[in-house]
Amino acid sequence: MSNWGQQPPPGPYDGQVPGGGAGQYGSQDNHTPWGGQNGPANPGWQGAPQQQPYGQGAYGQGGYNQSGYGAPQNPYGQPGYGPGQGGFVPPGPAFVPQAAKPGVMSLRPQNVGDIFDAAFQTIRGNPGGSVGTVIVGALLAAILSAAFIITGAMNSSSADGTPDTAALVVIGLAAPIAGLAAMASAAGLVHVFAQAVMGRRATVSASLRVGVRRMWSMLGVGLLMALIMVAVMVPLILAIVLAASQDNGGPIFLAVLVGIATICAVVWVGIRLCFAGHIVVMEKAGPTTALRRSWQLTKGRFWRTLGITILAQLIVSAISWVVQFIVSLIMLIFLGVSLAGASNGGEVSDTSVGAAIAAGVLAVVFTLLSYALIYPFTTNVTGALYVDARMRDEGLANQLMQLPSNAMAAKVKLTDGALDFPLPGAGAPGGFGQAPYGAPGTGPIDYR
Repeated sequence: MSNWGQQPPPGPYDGQVPGGGAGQYGSQDNHTPWGGQNGPANPGWQGAPQQQPYGQGAYGQGGYNQSGYGAPQNPYGQPGYGPGQGGFVPPGPAFVPQAAKPGVMSLRPQNVGDIFDAAFQTIRGNPGGSVGTVIVGALLAAILSAAFIITGAMNSSSADGTPDTAALVVIGLAAPIAGLAAMASAAGLVHVFAQAVMGRRATVSASLRVGVRRMWSMLGVGLLMALIMVAVMVPLILAIVLAASQDNGGPIFLAVLVGIATICAVVWVGIRLCFAGHIVVMEKAGPTTALRRSWQLTKGRFWRTLGITILAQLIVSAISWVVQFIVSLIMLIFLGVSLAGASNGGEVSDTSVGAAIAAGVLAVVFTLLSYALIYPFTTNVTGALYVDARMRDEGLANQLMQLPSNAMAAKVKLTDGALDFPLPGAGAPGGFGQAPYGAPGTGPIDYR
């Protein structure tokens, strides 16, 4: 006999237990208002949502998307109000801690964009210290040179008409004086960049004071590098002398090969020693120590340093071409005005003279401004490469994170050690990490 169509006897799944007690899940009767799991299925509430624990139901995996109310689309691409794990998660990108950045460089390994960004930010964040140092240095060099030349020229002849030796010596000192002024300006620019890395602005007077103190070491680095380059070029000189003394083509071909090798050697040595000027200022090292440190820091980084240096020179060349085009255009305009003023009867009028003077002044101004922008940029690029090498090898990032804040540094005199750039040897290798809130070295100066 078949049992199909008969109602099964009541059991524990209908919310009843032997003895008439509470239901299987603790309910007090055989049904719940929303047709839950404690009572029998209620035909009137079959489409109602089921109550589930928090984090798995209404706002998470089920809720409005899987119940009888339909499945509205979420504009943020996530179901309900969260990712399905419970709790409210606001839309948007996840928070990623950033590396500390006390100044123009983040305390992490730098890429090409970071290097150029630090160079531009230094100029943009402190134009007075960067551009002003170059302009003041160039003006001082020009004034001192002119003073020596004029003084020597006024006393160049003695009473009997013979040249005065002392006057000639004074005239001859004009070029070395200009060179020393250029060295002081270069050292001052390095100081401006070092302070920018630490999140501080260096004034023109402070940078020039540092430049004057370090210019003799900069001069020593320049002389040693010149001697090294001459030593590298000795084989080429010998090959040229040999080729000139022979009539056949063999020595000439050898001279060409030696010339190519010499060019490669000069570039290689120049890149390996390119940090020496920055080390003289930022580490207060002597010339020989600076050359040795530069050789050490560029070990294994020749191609990267060379590539970034070439790219920086291409940018500089483009800026120089634009400036030269503007200067040439201005010169042509004033030249036309000058010729138009002189065409009246062949006499030179005041208009033509004024136009010529104005053209010369504007040409000098534009040339000086272009030099004041280009030279700091190349100096900053080399400085950023130097800082990156120290952060990778010597843990400079840890030292920079321990610097005093700008508010504290403002109360410290320039001669105190707290304002000096960190020296090698005090940081732990691999000093890269995430920045805690209020990391040391951060302050009101914004270079971004």
